[in-house]
Amino acid sequence: RAAPATVFLVAVQDNRWRTALGVIVSPQGVVISDSRLLSGVEKGQISAFLFDPSLAGDEDPLLFLRAHKDQALPAQIVRMDAETHLLMLQLPAAPGKKGHSYLDVVEVTGVNPGLDVLALLTRGAQTLAMASGTLETRRPDQIEVEPALGVESAGAPLVTMSGRLLGVCTFADKSVTASGVVRPTNVLRDLLAGKLGTTTVAPSTPAAPESPSEAKN
Repeated sequence: RAAPATVFLVAVQDNRWRTALGVIVSPQGVVISDSRLLSGVEKGQISAFLFDPSLAGDEDPLLFLRAHKDQALPAQIVRMDAETHLLMLQLPAAPGKKGHSYLDVVEVTGVNPGLDVLALLTRGAQTLAMASGTLETRRPDQIEVEPALGVESAGAPLVTMSGRLLGVCTFADKSVTASGVVRPTNVLRDLLAGKLGTTTVAPSTPAAPESPSEAKN
């Protein structure tokens, strides 16, 4: 249930790159991710890849982007909130009337310490995997889980065992060893409503480059 609503994001500026996962939260293609995606590549181009098991692998992201440019979707920056480290993006409309697969951003009851949860993550650069854990702490603005989240879950959804969205995984700094926290759905709703964040980065108009060295800002 969560995998089809999860995208693999690549931000490229010159020969620098950052990757993260993202969660589609509406059929119109609104995505919420971790602002870590833009660290060091703030003026770069962002490409999104919908979940596709055939693309699983551990390629260099620039080589992956060039090899699979036909599947890349341009992602526009809509809003970023520095305090919560959340990033809001927009994908192109999906073909047909159904729209994109997505997870509802609604309040989930019974979310208390001890709840069994699932977090998506990457195993290898482009391979989507799943890890189980237990909700350890819940505050109004964040959720912590045990075992602690690794950087591989940046921008990924945290869901209940039935696939309900609990929040999006974020990281507070650039350290690879720092444990992540989850921004719960009430914080995500504030971001979507414009109560959090500003458009501090010019919206990008990405396209997968023919050659990584030719990526334009």
